[in-house]
Parts: sequence; structure tokens; C-alpha cells
Amino acid sequence: MTITLQDFAAGDTNYVAKLNSNSDVLETAIAALQAATSGAAFSAITLSTAYAALFGATVAVIGDDSYVCTNAGSDNLNVTSGYCYRPSLNSVLSKSTSTTLNFTGQSAATYYIVIDSTGAPTSGVVSTEAIYSVVWTGSAFGAITRLAAVVWGAADWIASQTSTALAATYTSLDDRLEAIEAAASIGAVARPSNYVYAGPAGGSPTNGIPTFRPLVAADVAGLGLGAGTVTSVALSLPSDLLTVSGSPVTTSGTLTAAKANVDSNMVYAGPTAGSPTVGAPGFRALVTADLPATVGYINIPQNSQSAAYTTVLADQGKHLLHPSADTTARTFTIDSNANVAYPIGTALTFVNQASAGVMTIAITTDTMRLAGAGTTGSRTLAANGIATALKVTATEWIISGTGLT
Repeated sequence: MTITLQDFAAGDTNYVAKLNSNSDVLETAIAALQAATSGAAFSAITLSTAYAALFGATVAVIGDDSYVCTNAGSDNLNVTSGYCYRPSLNSVLSKSTSTTLNFTGQSAATYYIVIDSTGAPTSGVVSTEAIYSVVWTGSAFGAITRLAAVVWGAADWIASQTSTALAATYTSLDDRLEAIEAAASIGAVARPSNYVYAGPAGGSPTNGIPTFRPLVAADVAGLGLGAGTVTSVALSLPSDLLTVSGSPVTTSGTLTAAKANVDSNMVYAGPTAGSPTVGAPGFRALVTADLPATVGYINIPQNSQSAAYTTVLADQGKHLLHPSADTTARTFTIDSNANVAYPIGTALTFVNQASAGVMTIAITTDTMRLAGAGTTGSRTLAANGIATALKVTATEWIISGTGLT
């Protein structure tokens, strides 16, 4: 309906006629409104039906943060400010400040939070049109459960248009849902070859819902693709291992690597013992520390003794010498497996040099057998005699030699 009234201006002489004309227009408009609102269809629209259409037929809080109940400690329940629709009162109630409900002295029960006609939260045992249920044990709060439906307010609708996950704000909730559905279908729907999931191509709008599309020049402009040229390619390799030919290539060519010459008896290995313990490998001669302890000897090292002697673990693979300079009879004893656990296969060689006193080869608690005869016990080795004892089990040795009895 459009109402047009006449204006009054300075110097008018027909203001009475204008006033009467305006009155007639207003009277006609009011009559039209009365006729429109007196029909059966309009009379069916009441405040209660309007509220029911907006909020539903049951109690509802308006806005997700309206009248939220939380445990505030010290027997206190905090209820935030907010809006609430109560069908029985046919009213939308509100409170602009938070409320603290104290449960000190209340008996254990399930209590219900109801908004009274002034908008204030109250607690009681009646659940009619309650917005929350609160379990009180008599000394502490249990489950706090929202019972009322939540009707979105304007703030909720505005907040729903922004997606943190998608880092975007949309003009409507529908646009946001479309974007979410598009993102969810990325891996589930077949797409044309060489299409990417991207925002709008250059132009207007500068931001919007992403879709699958081919790349455009503006998508890769900042990458510098196609800019610059390569004028030279060189190859560098460790010179003690490989030699390089054909380097650098400036137009076209082939880079070739070949094995470098190495001096005889050199091995490629890390640093020798000492400092640093870790370093770059190179070609060098082997040193004793490169060999594991179980490798043995390439000769038979000597351990010369001029007194009674009991063998030790370091004697394995050696020869034990009773030198000519010691003319006194001596006893050389192979220690027991319990004291010195020689590996099976250990060999001990005994040498009694010319002019030396008689050597007795003894064993402690283990067994030593004479090869051939099989007899056990200590053995005598004459001057210029040589004998080797071989460990064949954990506690048994067999001995043989020249000048051995």
C-alpha cells in the first residue's frame, strides 16, 4: 500500500484544501487496513502461533549461549544471560546478566532449571518446561544436561557462515555447506584429467568456493616457471674413488665417471684407531686394529717365562717358551675352563729350549689326554722338545709333540 500526502509550503493559500485531501487519503488507507485484517485468514495469525512457528511447540532457548548452566564450584551453579521461549506463558523471556544458584543444604536429587516469568532462572524438582536438569549429590554436582531445544539467534546464523577449517566466510550457510560437500567429494568423484581443486580463476570475484578446474596462467605466475637458462653442468665426485671426464657440459655432451687408480695393498676404510674415531673414509694400509680379535695370528707370538707359570686368555694361539737361560725345572699349567674360558679350538704350544730345565705341562681341574695313548695327567717336556695342546671340549685338551712323555 502506498500513501501520498500533499506538502505544505510557505505562502500557500489552499492549506485547508490540502489538509482535507490528506485526511481523506488517511481515512481511505485506514479503512483498507481494517478490511484486510478483519478476514478469517488474518484472524488465525496470533502471537502464540507466530511463536510456535519460530521456536516450536516446546520450551526453547534462543541462541546456543543462552542460559548455559555450568558448575561454578562451592555448591554454586552458574546460569548465563540469554533468551528463552516458554509456550505456557506465550512469551519470550530474557535476562541480561548471569545468575548464581546456590545448592548448599539441598538434599540429593535431580533438580530442574526453569525460567520464570521475569526471565530469572529457578531450580526445583518439577521438570515442566525446564531448560536443564542438574544432578545434585548433596555435596557436589553430577551430570548437567540441557533439555531445551536450541533455536538459533542472529549471532548463531552469522557465526555459521564462517568456517575455520576452510578459512573462509560465506554469504550464507547454504554456500558454506556447498563448499564442505565439494571438499568432502574430492576423493570420491571422478574428475577430468589435469584438473585441480582451486579457488576461482583470476577476475571477479577474487575469492569464492573452490571447484575442480584446469590451471590458468595466473595460478603459476609467481613460480617463475620458464624463466632463466642453464649454461653449464659439471660433475664432481670423490677423486680418490672416481675420475670424471667430459665436465663441464656447456652445450651438449656426456659426463663420464671411471674408477681411479689405487696403490697396491690399499683398502678403502675409515680412520685408524685414535682421533677422530669417525671420519671420511680413504685408501690406506690395514693396521692391526682393523682385524677382529678372533682372527688369530699370521705367526705364533712368543710368551717367554723363566718361572712357574699359569696360562691366561691372551696366550691362545701363542707359544710358551722356557728359555735356555733358565736351567731350573719349571711347571707350566693350563688354567681351568672355570677360570679361563678358552674357546674350543684354542691351541697352546709349549717349547723347552736347549739347556733349559725340564718343563712339566700340567692342568688344573680339567682333563688333558696324551694323543695316541689317551692317558691323562701332567706331561714332561725335555730340552729341545715342543708340544701343542688343543682344546677339544669345554673341559678337555689333547696334547702331542716331540720330547713329550
